[in-house]
Formats: sequence, structure tokens, C-alpha cells
Amino acid sequence: MQFTKIVRLIVPFCLIIVHLTESAPRVDQLYQEYKSSKSGQVKTRIIRSLINNLTHYDDNDIKNIEIIIHYGLNEKEPLVVQEAIFAAGKFKSRSLMPELNELYRKGCNQYPGSQSIIKQKIIKAIGKIGGDESEKFFTEEIIK
Repeated sequence: MQFTKIVRLIVPFCLIIVHLTESAPRVDQLYQEYKSSKSGQVKTRIIRSLINNLTHYDDNDIKNIEIIIHYGLNEKEPLVVQEAIFAAGKFKSRSLMPELNELYRKGCNQYPGSQSIIKQKIIKAIGKIGGDESEKFFTEEIIK
């Protein structure tokens, strides 16, 4: 009799896990949605969803994610840019270092009122990415 009660408690929990796993959007779907969207809120949500599913990606997904982050770094809306910067650090995307570097040096001026926040986020992201390029960035830009 107790076994039946335990099964009743475990089965609904398992169904929830299966349902959530099946309903997670694929990276290629998010990529298409990002490209077709004009909304900064939608683009920010897409980048956040990529970060939230961090452990479930293969090499092809990572390539598409870096493309989405690249687009995000070049958006006009500061919130999308900030989310893309955070994602670049979270994914430790070394291929995006030149863009982060350039954004730090020149691009922040196009975001009035958000320059210092964007610069702070870039510094954190570059610190997370690490490597020789990060070291070079810190010695050339921060320790001048």
C-alpha cells in the first residue's frame, strides 16, 4: 500500500521534468526568432534563455549562440547589448573578445546614460573569458 503512494508522488514529478525538457526551445529556433524580431524585449529574452540552459549545448549550438551574441553586441537598445555582454562572459566566448574590446573603446558612446554600466559589464565579461587577450585588455585599457 505504501508503494502505491510513493509511485503516485514520483510519477507527477517525472512528468513535469519530461514536459519541461521537451518544451525547451532549440538554439536554431531561437536564432531564427532573434533574426526576425524587431523587439528589444524579445531579443533580451532570447539571450537570457540561452544563458539559463547553459549546460545543454553541443558545438553547433555554441556557434549559433555566438552569432546571436554577436548580433546582440551590435544592437541599438542598451538592454540587449548588456545581456549580450553578460552572455559572452558566461559562455567564455573568446571569439567575441575583439568586439567586446571595440565596444569598450568606442562603442559605449552610442548608449547615452548606459555607458558606465556597459563598460562595467564588459570588464566583468572579459575577466570571465580570461586568456591572453583578456590580460592584454586589462594592461592596455584598465591599468593605463
